[in-house]
Amino acid sequence: AGDQISIADFSAAAHISVLDYFGDINWNHYVPAKDWYSLIKSHKVFSEILKDRLPNIEPPEYYSKLDF
Repeated sequence: AGDQISIADFSAAAHISVLDYFGDINWNHYVPAKDWYSLIKSHKVFSEILKDRLPNIEPPEYYSKLDF
């Protein structure tokens, strides 16, 4: 999480999105991380990840929202 978005940011966000998909992160406890993740989620390249779904497992309502 430096001054510029890097491949490391996208890699970390992809891993975090798995936890987020299952609703395992209470974002109220991690506001700076939430702000960073929201920034990464809003990037065009990351939008395809947010479309992925697992059979019979629905993500939380906020999962695909860019400003959650």
